[in-house]
Amino acid sequence: MKVFYELTTKKSFSEYDLNDEVMISVRYRYSGKRLNTSTGVSVKIKDWDKSWRNRVNKEPILKSDSDYKNKNLKIKQKLIEVTRVVEGLEKDELIPTVDLVKSHLRENKVLKIKKTLKQIHFFEKILTVFKLYIFDSLKSLL
Repeated sequence: MKVFYELTTKKSFSEYDLNDEVMISVRYRYSGKRLNTSTGVSVKIKDWDKSWRNRVNKEPILKSDSDYKNKNLKIKQKLIEVTRVVEGLEKDELIPTVDLVKSHLRENKVLKIKKTLKQIHFFEKILTVFKLYIFDSLKSLL
């Protein structure tokens, strides 16, 4: 079992241009299967530290990126989220398989509420605009 983050690449690393942006994902491996979870953070190839695992601070995004602090924090938060799910499953004496971790990650997501036009009262808005129009036209006549 291993949890880590890395670049989500479709082709070999050397084929990318230095200014190409690539998404970073948290990867969880267990018994030969893997789960990729997107962090929502993209970074340019030139700002990614290839040897970040050997460093003391272990931050993969270099200071050459203008928003490196926030991006590193978002990556660490996602890594901690996946690690907590795995530890919670182990605490409940369950085997943290990839499918089980994936289903628990889906449960933790916040549902987005779609804003609809049901709560907007068009008649009141039209009446207000109509009153302003009449008021302005009466002002111009006087």
